[in-house]
Amino acid sequence: MRRHQYSGARLCFWFGAIILTGWDMMWITQTDSPLPLRIAVSAMVGAFALVGLSEMLRWATHEAKSQPSGGPPPMSSNPPTPPSSPAGGNDAPVTQGSGTIYNAPGGTIYAAPPPTAAPQRDPESAYQAGVTVAKVFGGRRSPTDATTYEFVELKNANQLNAGMPFEYDGMLLVIQSVRTRVGLDISRPQDGMVYGGVVAKVVGAAPR
Repeated sequence: MRRHQYSGARLCFWFGAIILTGWDMMWITQTDSPLPLRIAVSAMVGAFALVGLSEMLRWATHEAKSQPSGGPPPMSSNPPTPPSSPAGGNDAPVTQGSGTIYNAPGGTIYAAPPPTAAPQRDPESAYQAGVTVAKVFGGRRSPTDATTYEFVELKNANQLNAGMPFEYDGMLLVIQSVRTRVGLDISRPQDGMVYGGVVAKVVGAAPR
């Protein structure tokens, strides 16, 4: 505020000085004063007028620069940045491998998949390494020894390894004796290799 008042007063002073200079010029042209005096007065008045005009021009330039343009601010060429999601804001579960990852306020939680149920075993089949290796006919636990199983026949036993344990009835059995072994009976080729009169000993429970 004080600066604007000072600039206005200075402008009035120099404007008045220019008017006074014009009046002096009229006096010089109409007076009969000696030539040296008129030259000195003319030089002084001319310098005074030049300084006044330069002050007015500088003030006008300063005022023009200090005025706001009034137009809208220039628009940025960069696209607006989308707001970032807060931590833990996305609660959608993400599947990773066989489990699921859930976002929680304290971090991520990995939920393991439920255990896969073991496939149902055929109660009339014998298994080795989870594969059916024989069909059981007339299998039972011995009435005189609970640790022994007796089989009338083990049919389609082409893949059976008789020297290794096999699974049956939830037990792990090892063959103790075989009465007969027929590679192929032409009267019943659909039965493949047949072990007859098999006796097997229980060595433990079958793995689940």
